Amino acid sequence: MADVHNKSFFGQKVGMILSSRSKTDPFIFLKFLKKKANNEWEKPSKGEGKTIKISIEEMITIISVLYRKLPKWSGFHSFKQGKTSINFNWDEKDELLWIRVDEYAKSLRFPQTEFLKLLIEHLIKEKISFATSGNTTLNKKESSDKNSEDYHESFESQSFFENINDLNNNENKKATVEQYMINGNNDKKKNTPKQIIKARVKKVTDKAVLLIFVNGKEVWLPKSTIYCDFDPKLNTHEQEFLIENWILEKNLIV
Repeated sequence: MADVHNKSFFGQKVGMILSSRSKTDPFIFLKFLKKKANNEWEKPSKGEGKTIKISIEEMITIISVLYRKLPKWSGFHSFKQGKTSINFNWDEKDELLWIRVDEYAKSLRFPQTEFLKLLIEHLIKEKISFATSGNTTLNKKESSDKNSEDYHESFESQSFFENINDLNNNENKKATVEQYMINGNNDKKKNTPKQIIKARVKKVTDKAVLLIFVNGKEVWLPKSTIYCDFDPKLNTHEQEFLIENWILEKNLIV
């Protein structure tokens, strides 16, 4: 049985890498990277991208979403003065799984969703067998090898889950808009409030997208204000977009 696991899920703008460094670690890492304006991908070696630690309990919750036992899962990881928002949910119309971590939004289709399901299910069984056996103390060499910033931060982070009952009760709320406040970073873009809102693509240029919102309004938006993958050729169905608040308010969308 392999001790290390790595699997990449890359799209046009956002990529996700799932990694497990050891079967004795009671967690996995999810690393998110975006393609920059110069068409180069963010480099973790330069401190770019976003890495979060997912515990066994969180993995079990994610599996429940993948099997549609839960409609979605939302929560926060807290480290020092910052919080990282996490959201897993299905777009039932297009059979898309959306994974959102702060301003990173990654969508997965079949068979990627099936691969993710099988991989996480395997990792849960593996880690329950080896990470809870009572012999999980790292030796000095392992500790030195793993003394990286994201490893340390992940150990210090804590999860604050939404109550499962709240997830079910939220079905009565307005489903097309969820508020995301991006905290814990000096970058103004990351601190910009954003919302998830549904819209249909009408036209796309190199720098802008013409969207038709649920209220029928058509608005051109700069691509720089959109923080998620979307299908530019899918103009017959609504898609979910993570968009900066100020431009939605300016155009009277919200």
